[in-house]
Amino acid sequence: MKSIDDAAIVNRVLQGDESAFTSLVNKYRDTVHALAYHHVRNFHDAEDITQEVFIKAYRSLETLVTPGKFGNWLYRIVCNHRVSWLRRAKGSESQISMELESTEIASASMQRHTDDKLRESVRDAILALPENERIVINLYYLGGATSSDISRIMDVPAGTVRYWLHRAKRRLREELGTVQNELRMKRLASSFTKQVMDSLGKIEGCIIGMDGKPLGNIRLTLDTIMGKYMINSHDYIQVDGDGHFVVDIPSYSRCRPEKLDTVEYRVMCCEKLGRDVRHASTPAIVLRPGEKRRGVVLDLRKDSHTLRIRVVDGEGKLVDGAHVLIGVTYDMSGGHGLTCVVTGADGLTPSLQLSSCRYMFRAIAEGFAPNDHVRLTTPNEIPESGIFDITIEKGGRIAGKVVDSNGNPVANAHLAIRYYADEAAGHRIAIGRNFGEKPGPGDAQTGEDGQFAFMTLYTVGEYCIQAFHPDHGVDGKADIPVGSEDALFQLKPVVALAGKVLKGNQPVPDGLVYMHLLEAAKGYEVFENERIRPDRSAYISAHTDTSGTFRIPYLFPGCSYRLEVRYGESEYAKSIRLTSQPENHLTIHLD
Repeated sequence: MKSIDDAAIVNRVLQGDESAFTSLVNKYRDTVHALAYHHVRNFHDAEDITQEVFIKAYRSLETLVTPGKFGNWLYRIVCNHRVSWLRRAKGSESQISMELESTEIASASMQRHTDDKLRESVRDAILALPENERIVINLYYLGGATSSDISRIMDVPAGTVRYWLHRAKRRLREELGTVQNELRMKRLASSFTKQVMDSLGKIEGCIIGMDGKPLGNIRLTLDTIMGKYMINSHDYIQVDGDGHFVVDIPSYSRCRPEKLDTVEYRVMCCEKLGRDVRHASTPAIVLRPGEKRRGVVLDLRKDSHTLRIRVVDGEGKLVDGAHVLIGVTYDMSGGHGLTCVVTGADGLTPSLQLSSCRYMFRAIAEGFAPNDHVRLTTPNEIPESGIFDITIEKGGRIAGKVVDSNGNPVANAHLAIRYYADEAAGHRIAIGRNFGEKPGPGDAQTGEDGQFAFMTLYTVGEYCIQAFHPDHGVDGKADIPVGSEDALFQLKPVVALAGKVLKGNQPVPDGLVYMHLLEAAKGYEVFENERIRPDRSAYISAHTDTSGTFRIPYLFPGCSYRLEVRYGESEYAKSIRLTSQPENHLTIHLD
């Protein structure tokens, strides 16, 4: 394996020759498979992990600092990937730690696939080897790598590898012949490379503006629909200055709700033009796994329908200053929010220019309860007048006070609703907002006397509300009934976490850093169920800036968290317990 060859192949892939990646897969597939097996000791899982590692490598190839060390880079990806594998194997994110031992991983693996293992005597003989010797035996016999290959992959001297290999063979002695035969029989099938390349789906196209010219330097959204469910929305697909965009399609082989041969995608754009809003979508793009689609055109001039939304109360009176939230949905299930517009004195929103999608609208106004989502399923439902009416009814309120740890009123504290529950009606609605966000529709803020009031609530039920202030801390209360006038929030201290994310020696811009609350300390129990999902922004999260630095405020001292960083296909995770002293100099290195 000559590293100079790797550099040339990597550069060909980066220049657009996708077929060149086949050479890298063929070259390293058995090595990666052997490394994966070393960690999970199960050939079924090792094959899945091997495919996922190559997909990760392909999608983050441009972040590889030294193309000539592609093999060593793959080695680090495999080692890091064992954490996400164990998350799936155990089915519980809260049990994950970066301090995992191979025996723990093996135990989870063998519980899942007890029929997919080596002969017991062979397995026991290999497990009895020290860690380094076990790795080289797997790479040598299962991966077919030479001692020089292993040296480059593991980044250790070739003499050290030969010493480990010699000692491992001596320890195995009587079982060595059986070890050779059994491991070689478990190598990947010849069709594996095609299987990997079929997982590298892609959509390429361009966006045309209202003037008929390419529209560049904006961001798009990719929605993914399986059957009747929208399972994911990838925001912020960057469009270059010439209006060209490229979307890498995620692999959903493990999470399909149904056995589907194809998946539907839509590329979307939502823009505000002054007060007006324009939303456009491509027709459904139906792809098989690994299929690529080029020449997709998102034309803002086509399939466009103009309307305005009018908000009235139960007596038919116009509602001024109502916030209308606009989202797109699919088959009456799932969807995502697009934007928010506000009605004027005439009760009307600005002009909305929408494509032929299904939309949902919700109006929020002070003194009124939020309406149930109103849906617009076809353009034929737009009245000839171009005005779409939404009716809202009088609502309830919750009022109270926010004080600091000494009992003094706190001005300019931000209060947000986490969820609403009406147990009698069987309703429970998550309305979560992120700590530190600019107050949005339906939020509340304290005055100089620390008093607040929520004025856009349902008339019955209970709410979970959280209060926070950057200088005084946070507090949260659940099960506050509508109509309460004396809800009291006493803010508790918080700490901040700040640092820098590097890949190689280069700063990582726009990486996602987030904290998952694993165990709450005394006084913070109300936050314990605030689980953070990696597929969306969470209430304790931050993005790195152009210098790779980040800062996460509103963390609870004494609580256990899992710190995770995601950038492209790179991952980092670590369990930590915060103290009362903020950490401002944390450095995270992504492999």
